Amino acid sequence: MKVIGGSLALTLSFVLISLAWAGQDQDKKKKEQKDQPKGKVLELAKVSALSIDSELNDGDGKYGDKDHAKIYEVKLAKGKTYEMYLIMKGGFDPYLYLEDAKKKLLAEDDDSGGGLNSLIVFKAPEDGVYRVIATHFDENATTGNFRLLILEKPEK
Repeated sequence: MKVIGGSLALTLSFVLISLAWAGQDQDKKKKEQKDQPKGKVLELAKVSALSIDSELNDGDGKYGDKDHAKIYEVKLAKGKTYEMYLIMKGGFDPYLYLEDAKKKLLAEDDDSGGGLNSLIVFKAPEDGVYRVIATHFDENATTGNFRLLILEKPEK
């Protein structure tokens, strides 16, 4: 996990994290989540951002008509607004879905995050666990590295 100071503008935070990710070497000194441990719900309650580096690969499950998908369960707080970015490190066109705990689709996005990256802005209607699904847009089976970034927008 990566904590980002609440006083930074979200756009600036996104740019800085994206630049840092693009230039990072294999020796990761940052504390970042690498996939979600089975049965563990990720929480943003004590931090303002969550950063997950992972990849879509042949071992992933399917989501709808998508051949590769990673599903993350995240606890969100009622009334808080979140920005969820799916940033690709090349190789395929990202697609992002958001569901409630009962698997009801709440939002989806293809290219709102700049270039081919996905962005969902979501105000949680209630406290609870939500499912964030990282996958691809292409019809053909595609794989590659990505970063899932979830930012809590500061209240005004």
